[in-house]
Amino acid sequence: MVNRILFIILNVILAVNLSAQNSGRVEKFIIDGTLKASDPISAELGRINAVQLNFSKGDRFYSHLEAEFVPMLVLVPPSGEYIVKYPDPETLTAVFDDRINESGQWLLYIVGDSSDTGSYTLTNKYASEGALNFSQNDFCNVLDKLMLHLKADFHFIKGKVVEQDVEWGSKIKLQNSVSSRIYGVNNSWFNAILFEGESKESALEKFDSANLAIKNCLSNFTISEKKWKSIIGAEGKREKSTTYWSNSDPGSFLKLSVYETPKQESAENFYSVQIFINKER
Repeated sequence: MVNRILFIILNVILAVNLSAQNSGRVEKFIIDGTLKASDPISAELGRINAVQLNFSKGDRFYSHLEAEFVPMLVLVPPSGEYIVKYPDPETLTAVFDDRINESGQWLLYIVGDSSDTGSYTLTNKYASEGALNFSQNDFCNVLDKLMLHLKADFHFIKGKVVEQDVEWGSKIKLQNSVSSRIYGVNNSWFNAILFEGESKESALEKFDSANLAIKNCLSNFTISEKKWKSIIGAEGKREKSTTYWSNSDPGSFLKLSVYETPKQESAENFYSVQIFINKER
């Protein structure tokens, strides 16, 4: 075992304190660091920096390391057994993405060769076990979980790949929705379609009922409403929307929209009611 006393520890502690709704915790944090000539060298590994983390069994953790040198990730659980993640031969990035199998204090080592120095970026995403448990039949529970997982770019609820690196299905689906997907830069958008059809009356009924359900679920949000307006760049298409802005996580929002799209081949318009969840970055 490497002598841990030599390590420079960056204290990044994830405290797993469940909220009052027992909904769990989701986090994302990025560490920009530098491997210096003055950093300790392990005979077994090489030049190292370290991060200290507290986990509970059943949590999920993702860590992505890229660097000016060829990096390696090494995780050490309380039992002391090394988990080594070598760099991808093409991207030269090292990744850990798995469930945590031991509770307690873990160490994560950023490793280079004994002669390596240079900057690195360690991108980490975390979800407690409580955040991974949800009830598909509970609309409020699903909304709560979706807003939580927005913090980690929906990484832990991505489902089947629809288009590689562009679009995924979602493991969490809103009750009675037509479909759900995760897409966009860094997979930062969640989208659920609640209604599709030619009936304006049915679309507006779905929009109103969804608005009422959302208002009954979400607290500590600021609501902004927009009446029908034309969408720039989409000829003839109109949108009516309600946006819920989070007061506890500034920039995060849920948007409910009803779209009206003219159909060229008939006199009937096409309507769609959709929910979007994202964060201004």
